[in-house]
Formats: sequence, structure tokens, C-alpha cells
Amino acid sequence: IGTYKKLLESGNVEIKKVEKKVVEINPYPPFTTDTLISVLTSNLKIDANYAMNIAQKLFENGLITYHRTSSTTVSNVGIALAKDYISSTFGKEFVKERKWQMEGAHECIRPTRALDVKKLKSMISLGLLRIPSKLNDIDYKAYDIIFKRFIASQMKSVKVEKTSIKIKILEEEKDTTEIPEVKEGLYSIKEIKKRLVQVYHAYTYSEIVSTMKERGIGRPSTYAKILEILKRRKYVIEIRKSVLLVSPL
Repeated sequence: IGTYKKLLESGNVEIKKVEKKVVEINPYPPFTTDTLISVLTSNLKIDANYAMNIAQKLFENGLITYHRTSSTTVSNVGIALAKDYISSTFGKEFVKERKWQMEGAHECIRPTRALDVKKLKSMISLGLLRIPSKLNDIDYKAYDIIFKRFIASQMKSVKVEKTSIKIKILEEEKDTTEIPEVKEGLYSIKEIKKRLVQVYHAYTYSEIVSTMKERGIGRPSTYAKILEILKRRKYVIEIRKSVLLVSPL
């Protein structure tokens, strides 16, 4: 609140430095169990157990490879699949084959066919592809996420222009890249918003699973189960979708 009052009194901020540079961004590797849980819980606002149930369903329907894996390795079959899709959809000049070699008994989580979600829906509805169980909207969304991540992992990197800005607020200087086109100089503050921050930090499923992997807690097959037990025993409370808080027990 003290900072809030000081900003009101000051009435301005200073843009000290604006720097533009071209950077090369490489794609993310294909999914492993922990990264899949992290992205599905975050993007689809579901819990870890539900995310694993969806992956299990897609696997049992023969649409993705085994979903309990700690390896990003892509098999030759997977590389050929991605190459075929990228070449026919975007052009062969966008292909960049990567093995993403990593130790593990299984390969990465990837689609088993060169079918994006639109083609998959079409083939199932026309009866050209028969699967054991029916997929719902959230299943298709999860498949789409898995498919796009895998295809991107086999594409060329992209070059983008990045703008870095150094801002002086009161006596503090901060770096950011989240401000639109600006020039160096003094700017008047038009509006200030204040909010109260929780004393206790709330964690997303994504953050917890990433930390579990870093600290060697559990395995790909047990991440979701451990979190479900913690919820059931009320050691943690789900305060909103996919956000957990430690209980006062």
C-alpha cells in the first residue's frame, strides 16, 4: 500500500532504455508425462487425474503412444510421420528432424497417425476410422495439444524481433518485454490498480508436477495418483480449477 501511495504522489514512470534484437526461438520437445500433465491442467483447467484419464483414453483408442514416459526421444516412425505431415501441410522446407534423444524405456508422447484434430474428427464421423470408445470435446482438445506440440518439435526454429524495456518506477528499475511500442522518456501515470496478495502461495498442478519431477518425487505413472491422494486426505484444497492451496491441517 505504501508503494501505491508513493506512485500516486509521483505521478510518472521513466522508460530508461528500449532495445530491439532478433532472437531465434526453438520449439519445445515432445511431451513426457509430467509436461503433458502440466500443459493439460493449465490449458484445459482440469486436475492431474482427469488429465491422465484423457491420456489413457487416447492411448487405448490407438491415437497416441504410451502416455507414461519420462523420455522425449522420437522414434524413426515418429519422425517420418511428422515429416510427412509438415511437408504436405506447410512445405518440406519447414522440416527439421530432431530425435530429442533421452534415456527412457518408452519414446515421447506423440500421435500415432499424421492426422490433425480436424482430419481425425472427419474420419471418425465418416466411419473411415473406428475407435473403441467415443471422444468428447475435451478429449479432442487434448489430442490437438499433443499433436501440435509433436509436429512443432520437428519444425524449423523461428526468428522474431524482441523488444526489451528498462523501466524506472520510483527508485526501482525493472526489465520487461510486456509493454507495447514505446520510446525512452518520462510518462504520466493515467491509472493505478492495487490488489491484495495472498499470504499463502497457491500452486497450479503444472507447478507441483514440475517440482515433483525436479525433486525426484514419484514417477510418470504416479504423479496424478499422489496428487489425488493429497486432495482426498485434505492435505491440499482445490480453491479453484487446477489451483491448489496447502490446508491448515
